[in-house]
Amino acid sequence: VGTLVHEAIRNWRFPDDEFEDFITPFALEAGLTDAGEIRATIRAVARLLEHLRAHPLWAEMNAADRYHEVSYITPDDRGIIDLLYRSGDNWVIADFKTDELRSDVEVEVAIQREGYDQQIQRYAEAAATQLGVLPKLLLVFLQAGRDAIQPVEIKMP
Repeated sequence: VGTLVHEAIRNWRFPDDEFEDFITPFALEAGLTDAGEIRATIRAVARLLEHLRAHPLWAEMNAADRYHEVSYITPDDRGIIDLLYRSGDNWVIADFKTDELRSDVEVEVAIQREGYDQQIQRYAEAAATQLGVLPKLLLVFLQAGRDAIQPVEIKMP
């Protein structure tokens, strides 16, 4: 599910009449072969993308200058930023997470346990060298609570 969600966001594709045709090749590439499993996975992906599209953050992202899957290399690190976007004069890094979390406490535990805060801070440092400004940092949890997303702003230390 996570791989397919990221592929859809990378292409800025959301559920519509042609979404299944778009996402099915990625499901096959990810190793899914059973037709029922593919349909169930696509439904799960569509649900998460609908959560994002229903949130006010989506409108901000949709209207912004967006740069998807931005690769970076620094002397100490390399990686891929899910989404770097510019809204007005502000730069934002959004990193999408598909962890299934049920509460704010679980979100905070996941951030610490998985090192998501450190990960996105590395992205910010890499982007800042190119932009000359430190972008706002958002971890966007697409399954935080029931039918909800939860953007979490991460501050640099």
